[in-house]
Amino acid sequence: MAEDEAIQPPVQPNVPGEGIHSFNEVVPGLAKREVAQAIAGDTDVDDLLEAARVVCFRGEGFPRVDDHTGHILCPTSYTREQPPIVVYLDLAHELVHVRQVHDGQQVYHFPEAYVDWPTEQEAYRITYEEAKRLGLSDEWFWRYLSVPWIEDTEIATLARAIGMPESGIPTGEEREDSKARH
Repeated sequence: MAEDEAIQPPVQPNVPGEGIHSFNEVVPGLAKREVAQAIAGDTDVDDLLEAARVVCFRGEGFPRVDDHTGHILCPTSYTREQPPIVVYLDLAHELVHVRQVHDGQQVYHFPEAYVDWPTEQEAYRITYEEAKRLGLSDEWFWRYLSVPWIEDTEIATLARAIGMPESGIPTGEEREDSKARH
């Protein structure tokens, strides 16, 4: 999404390169954002952010959470190629999974469809709410949901599950015109 370059997140992600970094180092100031409390839930925000680690490694792909360590695994190519607003929202999304792992939740729910996983629905709902606070449109967020591992037909299911109004969910040709963000 070319217009993403013009959208600046309220907290600028700072990925220092390969290695293990504290979340606070990578996304400084997140604790002051309303989204931090939404992510933390019943967990203390400062404790969650202090304990969270981002493991940056040379490679391709997208950020994800190691369901054993609770660390966010983040390819350096991703942080170089994606606009800051997408990196910010993706890291917030992954921080939800960090909290879920620390809470003892099963983050991955194979063989269920990805869009039906309660952990993904929670993470995308919190990310959607932050996008709305930032003034991003439902159309923008629809494109944000357009990732390689979600079938086009499943995006509407996920959009409904996270509370996106029906008016924000493209249909027919609108859906075809929607370009994937990645």
